[in-house]
Amino acid sequence: MKKKKKVEIEVKATEEQEVKSSLTNPIHGVKFWLFAFAAALLLVIGIWILIDRSFGSSLAIAFTGIAIIIFGIVRIIPLVKSRKTGLAKFSTILEIIINLGLGAFLIFAATEVKKDTGLGDFVDSYYKYFLGFVFYAKAIFYFVNSSLLKEETNKFEFWLHILIITIAVVIFACDFDASSLALFIAILALICAVFLIGMSGGSYYNYRKTINKKPKKEKEMSNEETNENEETLILPTDKENDNETYIS
Repeated sequence: MKKKKKVEIEVKATEEQEVKSSLTNPIHGVKFWLFAFAAALLLVIGIWILIDRSFGSSLAIAFTGIAIIIFGIVRIIPLVKSRKTGLAKFSTILEIIINLGLGAFLIFAATEVKKDTGLGDFVDSYYKYFLGFVFYAKAIFYFVNSSLLKEETNKFEFWLHILIITIAVVIFACDFDASSLALFIAILALICAVFLIGMSGGSYYNYRKTINKKPKKEKEMSNEETNENEETLILPTDKENDNETYIS
């Protein structure tokens, strides 16, 4: 019987190489910088409100006025076109005019609060009544249109306006002014700033983590392995062949 040939397989591990990330560097994108600037702006607003309460009151009143105006403008065409009777259209236009007038008045009053005038102090002290009136008027005009003027409605709108008029009553009953809302805005601004910082920082951390990832070493010794990096085959020499013995 012939002696088996000796086979020696040597496997070398591949050198570690840095893996390129499939993610793009967020610093080179617009989104990262938008988040960064928005976070900085919110931080400034939040800290400024906490330091200067008159600025916070002015900002809260101006914010309310702008929100009322925007809410009134976006409802002009849909509401007026959806009304069937002339009286319903008139009541809707009247509601929108009241909203626009109140919003403009609050924006003007916000500048007076910063100047520390009598009008500014009045609006600051009785801010809750201006805010509650917006909700209360919205519910009243709805019930006038749906009950007295027979405009079409549905269950969702009915219960929604029950909730709105309840919110108005709660606002009237609570004891707060514009500075209280300003404190809430400051806290909300700081929370949003921290959230934006976390999002932008997290995206950059994920990018750095992927480019620093290394492949794992793998060593396997097998006579039948086909994926070796280097294979050395040692065959018997002529001298060994002469020494082979045969068994008959």
